[in-house]
Amino acid sequence: MRWAVPVTVAGVLAAGMIGLNQLDDVIRTKVQAHLMNEFPGLIVKVKGARLVKGEGIVVQGVSLSDPQLPDAFQQLISIDEIRLECSTNLTKLASGIPQITAVYIRRPIVSAACRDDGRWTTNDLFVTRNSSKVIPVTIEDGELKIKDTRIKQQFFIREVDLTFMPDEEDGWAIINGSLAGEFFVKAAIEGRFAPGSQHFDVSGRITALDCSERLTALLPQVLPLPQDTCDVVAGVRGNVDLKWQAQGSLRQLRQTE
Repeated sequence: MRWAVPVTVAGVLAAGMIGLNQLDDVIRTKVQAHLMNEFPGLIVKVKGARLVKGEGIVVQGVSLSDPQLPDAFQQLISIDEIRLECSTNLTKLASGIPQITAVYIRRPIVSAACRDDGRWTTNDLFVTRNSSKVIPVTIEDGELKIKDTRIKQQFFIREVDLTFMPDEEDGWAIINGSLAGEFFVKAAIEGRFAPGSQHFDVSGRITALDCSERLTALLPQVLPLPQDTCDVVAGVRGNVDLKWQAQGSLRQLRQTE
């Protein structure tokens, strides 16, 4: 999942040459052009952007879609607001790309579908980065919509709140956060993630997992469980708390689909 969308701005004209509204439109255009360059082949739209004195740049209404996919799967991600902490000095902005010190992503919605051939529609959002620099990223009130056409099911993960903070080891970010889902009240997550190599090492706890009839019926369809385990799971009902841990690489996961 690509929660920390990279947004940079270049070529902003001096304030004495253009009005404030024109300046905001220049920023919006540059943000949209940068995202189009980062995600070739996707349709990128940016509704608006503005400079907030002393704070940075606010980008609104960002969306990415894939025109090659069926209509029902084209929308990949939409973001209500992205706040970029950076200098608002117009002289510095005019000189080139601003140095962004933190990113705040509010109300992102990621729509991911697994097609019949096992490929995910969101694969193009995972772009390999050569830079090892990690800046603080905060995600607030996110949502993940998951569709699996192989089993004709849809799932939702809501209230996604995550922070990515630079680790002492270059190229890694410390992850902390929580989320809620259809089958559980809340899940906590912590660990590390390397945006460049896409390696991860995370763990967490799921609170009040609802072992409903729908969940126990779905598990054998999405996990390669032995039949005797499936028989046991099918009879489980109630709420349980679980701890989990996962390590690996997002790149390897895509290669083994």
